[in-house]
Amino acid sequence: MTKRPHPRSGDQKAGHVTPRRLHACDGVYPARGKDSGMLPRDARPVMVDMAAGWPGRKAAASWPYAVAGAEWAPPSGKGRVRLDDGEGGPGEGMELACWLPVVPGLTFHDLRHSQKVWLIEAGIPEIAQAERLGHRIGGVRGIYSHVSEPMRVEILVVLQRLWDEALAARFAMCPTSPVSVVDQLLEPLRVRAAKALEEPVVPTVSPSLETISTISPLQGSGGGVVGAS
Repeated sequence: MTKRPHPRSGDQKAGHVTPRRLHACDGVYPARGKDSGMLPRDARPVMVDMAAGWPGRKAAASWPYAVAGAEWAPPSGKGRVRLDDGEGGPGEGMELACWLPVVPGLTFHDLRHSQKVWLIEAGIPEIAQAERLGHRIGGVRGIYSHVSEPMRVEILVVLQRLWDEALAARFAMCPTSPVSVVDQLLEPLRVRAAKALEEPVVPTVSPSLETISTISPLQGSGGGVVGAS
């Protein structure tokens, strides 16, 4: 994620994040035109090898989309990494699949929009939201409003809670990840889950019929049921 000065103001705080594609969320390698400085190509799906388990490892190469009604074959040629077995199927030991988009067309800049909504939902003051996103509030509101330390702490608390919830949701999908950074983040959750399984379960002992027969269903003159208080 990179930040560059706004083309009009040249001010770093008024800058914006350079849009980059999030292939894991978008599920697509975008098309490249002649002005990209690279070889032009059509959009391609993000292919992964599922042999190592969900969510798979990104394949070293990608095939173009198939066109309905047209004959299709995996690309081949000098310098191309082959993913197929030469007969139209996946290579030995591979389980090829495509990542479906979480949000089609998602960019890094879109994540700023999401965070803005989170801060609004949490009731964070507008001046603190602006500081977090690198914006300025104009007019009198910007002059008289100031960000206090408790506001910054509240933002940290909100974002930490959202992060913990997201990590728990990811752990519920699969407790491991082929992405080393994500797998390290999941490790404390795996340790916690393992400890929970090791804790002894105290069995519930039901009273014997003899014990039950000695207990009166009524307690005192008020007629209350035993254990109902």
